[in-house]
Amino acid sequence: KGHVEDYWVGADSVVTTTNSITRSFYWLYGGTKYQVSGYLDNGIATNGTAKVEYFTTVTQADSQPFTIKFQGTVLDSYTSRIAELAAEQQGVNPKRLGSGTRTTSTSRVLQTTTVAYTTFAYTLYSDRSAQDPTPTDQAKIEGTALTKLKTNLKSAGITNEVDSVANSAIPSKTTPTW
Repeated sequence: KGHVEDYWVGADSVVTTTNSITRSFYWLYGGTKYQVSGYLDNGIATNGTAKVEYFTTVTQADSQPFTIKFQGTVLDSYTSRIAELAAEQQGVNPKRLGSGTRTTSTSRVLQTTTVAYTTFAYTLYSDRSAQDPTPTDQAKIEGTALTKLKTNLKSAGITNEVDSVANSAIPSKTTPTW
């Protein structure tokens, strides 16, 4: 993103020892450690002071898995197109959805096995450069967005009815033991 920077170099003038400078950086990544280095010199004597501080920005939101479930069989070749259409309704870049996976659920009546549902699973990755909205909120496709998604899927050649669009449970984080 254009507003995300790796570093900042600049200078602030402080007239007296009672003045302070506040600097705000709006382009820092979430959940990232940073270092701030400063140097104070009065310009008269050679007793300048260097100071280094470290801080970590607010933790970024978790990525949000979600599924789009269709009635019947939908071909695997539609995985990318479904992601593009879902991302459009979520208001995100399709690359934030990563690669999707396709599974099918079958039903059996006597000797005949048929595909009852085809489910496409995606993960909406968090945007490290933005705190809001969270992936959990962005992944939801409801109301008019769901209606538009269904219309766009039919226009793309996917005639199967959408059974549901739902956020999945966020996998729990574990701390590795060494």
